[in-house]
Amino acid sequence: MKRLHLENRRVLGVCFGHQIIARAMGGKVRKVPAGTQYGVRSTCLTDEGRKFFEDIEKESVSFIYTHGDEVIELPVGATSIGGNDIVPVHGMVFDGGNMVCLPCVHKMYTLHLVKIHISLLCHIFI
Repeated sequence: MKRLHLENRRVLGVCFGHQIIARAMGGKVRKVPAGTQYGVRSTCLTDEGRKFFEDIEKESVSFIYTHGDEVIELPVGATSIGGNDIVPVHGMVFDGGNMVCLPCVHKMYTLHLVKIHISLLCHIFI
């Protein structure tokens, strides 16, 4: 991961990939103390999250997700895109924007979420 980041390669981590990348890049990960979180959860966006999700003009978004592990210390060069009171880091963006880690979002999408994810994939890989 560190080599890919140094080479400015694009990497997308989704679901457990978010925590794997955080740990590989020097962050700290643990089991969620409140237990695995299932279902629709709100993510309060940080300034970086609002920049990243540029088409969303809200302070928070709701995702259908599952979190059993959480990032408790961001790696150097990473910024949180948002979280909530139970899982404070739902995703992160690294300096330069080439490494992006998103929440543990699963297949039960609304049309709005599908549009967001397509937009994100285009933003990251095009």
